[in-house]
Amino acid sequence: MRLFNSIRRKPVRWVCIGLIVGALGISYPTLNRTMRTFFAERALGEQNAELALGWLESIPEWNRVGKTHLIYARAHRKQGKFDLVHAHLRTAWELGVLVELLEREQWLTQARAGQMDEAEPHMRQLLLDPRDNGQEICECYVTGYLLNYQFSSAAPILAAWEAEFPLDPRPHELKGAWLQDSERWTEAVASYEKALELSPGKTRIRCDMAVCLRELHDYDKAKPQFLRCLKETPDDSQLLIQWGEWLLSSGNVNDTKAVLQKVLDLEPGNPDARFAMAKTLLMDGAAKDAVPTLEQLHLENPCSTPIQYSLAAALQASGLTERAAVMYQQVSAAEEKLRRKQELLDSLLQNPNQPEVRYEIALISMKHESPVEGLRWLLSVVDLNPRHAVAHAALADYYHGIGKLEFEEKHRKLAEAFAKTKNP
Repeated sequence: MRLFNSIRRKPVRWVCIGLIVGALGISYPTLNRTMRTFFAERALGEQNAELALGWLESIPEWNRVGKTHLIYARAHRKQGKFDLVHAHLRTAWELGVLVELLEREQWLTQARAGQMDEAEPHMRQLLLDPRDNGQEICECYVTGYLLNYQFSSAAPILAAWEAEFPLDPRPHELKGAWLQDSERWTEAVASYEKALELSPGKTRIRCDMAVCLRELHDYDKAKPQFLRCLKETPDDSQLLIQWGEWLLSSGNVNDTKAVLQKVLDLEPGNPDARFAMAKTLLMDGAAKDAVPTLEQLHLENPCSTPIQYSLAAALQASGLTERAAVMYQQVSAAEEKLRRKQELLDSLLQNPNQPEVRYEIALISMKHESPVEGLRWLLSVVDLNPRHAVAHAALADYYHGIGKLEFEEKHRKLAEAFAKTKNP
């Protein structure tokens, strides 16, 4: 009888096992995707877009849904890869994600890209209905305003962000970056210190603070910060270059060469490492060896005053005095303009809504620092005054130079139209 009952129960048992296995097989893709999506979202919350993308990439393509692509878009937005953002938003829409969610992400992307004309009208709506996303909204709009050098617009959002989320290090980090770009080193250090109090493990913030300390010639305080960063991320190229600059400042030429050579072995074309190595050779009395690198760097970036100055010094030390004299004249003219730029920046701190001041800064930046920085200043001019004809003309010239003919035509037409009204 027991044998009969055992035999009779076996089919039922196997049916149950089969049902369980079948249910697990059906639910596994969903569970797998849900788990990886969770970790991706958590990584984004920790400002780690690369880790988030790693989790998303681990989801097989056939198992990705609309939400997957929406998170992809958010990760690429944090990286500033806006073409990829739009591609994933388009796929998310095709897979049925609500238009309302896609619109919110589009507005945040526009803000993060500095397209404030498009993003600004939606800021109030987003902040009134943040949906547990208030920090992300603040970050995008602050970043956008800072990209356009609209400090007065960024400041109240930063203040509200700090007050609403007192444990978030990100507003202090962004404020520190803004102050560092403005060469307000002491204030930048204070902001970075506050950020590190809230998040001691942020190597990137610590490195930026160490750079500011070095610029303040506070080498003793900078050194332990650099050493801790090197322990945490020993192969970071930019960190190694900054550490090399510290070593050079302390007169340790041989160690500087070793550190910079480590970067150049991996990235031979790295312009920052090449420039730092050239300066090291110059300090070590090998000016003739530094000249070819500095000449090539000058060709690649003719607007850089630091490169011009180092090249002039290398030419002078190599006995090429006539060429050095010409270069020193260029450096002298550039330094005068850069002093003028600092005066203009100081005036913007008092009154940021001065298109003419911003236009003058843009021209100085274009010629003596960085065309990309000059572009950002020009865009801030037309953001404040869309009818500024000469700014549109300068934008057209810039886009012509980099081959973006569609943008050139747009700004050329605007320049001509507004010039006729005589209302720049």
